[in-house]
Amino acid sequence: MKNLFKFLRMPEWYDSKVPMLLSVYLFFFIMEPEQYSFSSFVSYFFAYWLFLFMFLAFGYVINDFSDIEADKAAGKTKVIFNIRPIVVIISLIAMVVLGNIPILLITGFSISSVVVIAVIYFFGAAYSIKFLRFKEKGILGLIECSVAQKCLPLLILFFIVEVNILYFVAWILLMFLNGLRYILIHQLIDYENDIKTGIKTFLSSNMRRIDYSIYIALIIEIVCILFLFHTLILNPLGISLILLYIIYECIIFVVIEKHSQKKYFLSYEAVPLEAFFNIFLPLTLLVAIGINVPYAFILLTAMFLYILRALNIKTIPIRWFIKFKLKRLN
Repeated sequence: MKNLFKFLRMPEWYDSKVPMLLSVYLFFFIMEPEQYSFSSFVSYFFAYWLFLFMFLAFGYVINDFSDIEADKAAGKTKVIFNIRPIVVIISLIAMVVLGNIPILLITGFSISSVVVIAVIYFFGAAYSIKFLRFKEKGILGLIECSVAQKCLPLLILFFIVEVNILYFVAWILLMFLNGLRYILIHQLIDYENDIKTGIKTFLSSNMRRIDYSIYIALIIEIVCILFLFHTLILNPLGISLILLYIIYECIIFVVIEKHSQKKYFLSYEAVPLEAFFNIFLPLTLLVAIGINVPYAFILLTAMFLYILRALNIKTIPIRWFIKFKLKRLN
């Protein structure tokens, strides 16, 4: 099982990307909850979760499959090195089938849903497969990766929930910038290996300072959040929750910058807003749904268990900070 997790690279995405994408479904459900029975709400939720889970697994595995030689040259050790190519290909096909059958059943195998899914998977693979290899196409690679992983999966929502176009555009912008921020940070971290192996990325081929791009993306993401949730946060409870989260991020900043001696905005140590998107947001939305749909607390429990590892990781700096302060007081 441990090798399976490593093969799929699950720790890199299952609780740091899937919950955020699921939150968009929850957001649109909250806008028009009376249109759906609880059984429909739950079945659509799990169908979308399975789609996201298998799509992201597919993207990461096909990336590793395409980069085997480069990764070996860089001295990396991966489970996929010891798996026969035919087994990897069969695994990729199984991911596509398993991840899409529930959605296709919901849509009645409509031509539009088949086309949308095909487009999503094509761009999911295009970042790394050899004859397209967008990851080596500079700024175009950054855009393609962000769109493929963060934006295109949202198109499935049109088949399972009522979508407000204005809010959908805001979510697309938010997701795109969030994905762009992550891939820029990722390239910063992989810079030395990319130079060593000759892989040309936006950063390695241009050597530009990308700090400001990351900061600007973060600022626009915050603006999008305020636009999307203005009706939910403009009340005492909402403002209190936002202030509580700001305090959390401030503590994380102190721990990362002052004690870990790393750059808070430019590392994966604790990416700003990651806890908001993948822990705070999905849990809060499920609580809000549960007020009017009591059975939704079943999903809340399931989501809590799903993100428990991330929750534990994200609270480590908080626990450390508290212990450090208590130790100084004593």
